[in-house]
Amino acid sequence: PKRAAKHWLGRAVYATGLHRRALSGRAIVTCFHAINDDHVSPIACTREEFAAWLDFFADNFDVIGLEALLDRLAAGADVSNALVITFDDGYLDNHAFAAPELSRRGMTATFFVASSFIDSDHQAWWDSDCGIRSRWMTWDHVRDLHAAGFSIGAHTRTHADLGVCGFDTAVAEIEGSVDDIAAALGARPTLFAYPFGGVDNMTSAVRDWVRGSGLRCCPSSYGGLVGPQTDPFDLPRLPI
Repeated sequence: PKRAAKHWLGRAVYATGLHRRALSGRAIVTCFHAINDDHVSPIACTREEFAAWLDFFADNFDVIGLEALLDRLAAGADVSNALVITFDDGYLDNHAFAAPELSRRGMTATFFVASSFIDSDHQAWWDSDCGIRSRWMTWDHVRDLHAAGFSIGAHTRTHADLGVCGFDTAVAEIEGSVDDIAAALGARPTLFAYPFGGVDNMTSAVRDWVRGSGLRCCPSSYGGLVGPQTDPFDLPRLPI
């Protein structure tokens, strides 16, 4: 009942346009992971749910790319009602299902990939905990996304927890991921998101290194809205 009440309240808010007042001067960056019907996990949604989210975004927001949002922030431009779609990790269904659904609607997105997972049979511990077999994209799939106009960002090599692994290891993880993607695409990525995305999964020293590295952002994934004064290197994302 509580969930249903929230659902209908949300529909009423958007039907009346009140969300535009609430999001005046604010943007949203979303974070997806896996999109499939094979299993239920805390970081997956079904194909039907994902398609419904995209239709909801299209009807209620100005869906833009992450680079465009960063450009607006840098220029001090209005970000009201803008929404950015991102994905983390590099799951195969991102290429097989999510990208076609996005393209069908003329939407863009950024895919942050853990580069050592790509073209591998690595089994992620969080999938193992759910009894799920991890399935990752190949580098050909990543190149397809890039060629189709989607952005590819770095997400470390091994999905390391940058809050605990030590400064030198963290830098090597980030630089290694950037180098792997550059070698595969022939273009150096400028976007980075740190794994797990929690408050304690990034240190101030590593964040400062990212700030000076030539990368453009360092988003989290524990919620929050993006305002005109938001630091791109402390960029909030809403996990879905």
